[in-house]
Amino acid sequence: MKFVNCRYSSRKLTVLLGLFSLCLFSCANLNLQSLLVRSDESPPVWADNPASGWDPDAQPLVVFSSGMGRVGLNVQFAEREAHGEAIRGIRDTLESVVQSLNTVLVASLQDRIDRVTGASLSDNQMFVQEFITEVEHQAEVVDTWQGRSQFYLRLQFDITDEVLGAYASRASSVLSGAEISLTAEDKEVLLAAARSIVSQVNTGAEGE
Repeated sequence: MKFVNCRYSSRKLTVLLGLFSLCLFSCANLNLQSLLVRSDESPPVWADNPASGWDPDAQPLVVFSSGMGRVGLNVQFAEREAHGEAIRGIRDTLESVVQSLNTVLVASLQDRIDRVTGASLSDNQMFVQEFITEVEHQAEVVDTWQGRSQFYLRLQFDITDEVLGAYASRASSVLSGAEISLTAEDKEVLLAAARSIVSQVNTGAEGE
């Protein structure tokens, strides 16, 4: 009868198990490294420059904003945080746009309105905020990016004919006491001004 050398068999089994574990660790480590490479990529350009890639010919009245959220256990929370920051950026941009449109409109109507009536529009912060609240929901998500610890989201807002129409309607309401109604020519002035303002915002030339 032959006896099996248990010590030798156990040692051989230990070596085989060790090699198997090493293979598993190597495979898992390769997969982890591939994930880390993707996670450690730099955020896209639009994270810091929301208007990156803007086409002035195809998007003459589109403004952008980006926001960032911290990725923790809940990615949806990070997304909501990023969206909240981005929508605040859209509101800030629209505030600048509307204030500029007010100034342009008052200047265009200077032969038809007095200083007090003009100030009722150009200095009317309630008008600006109410209008923004009315239209801000039209902002659209156009890009998202998720890293290991950050989530970025980009919004765009198109100042469409509908939006300009809503602005003109509200402006007419403010000026109604002076019996002023906006003409087609006035609306063309607003459209041209909106294009110019958007270009300044998207190229960083605003305020220069």
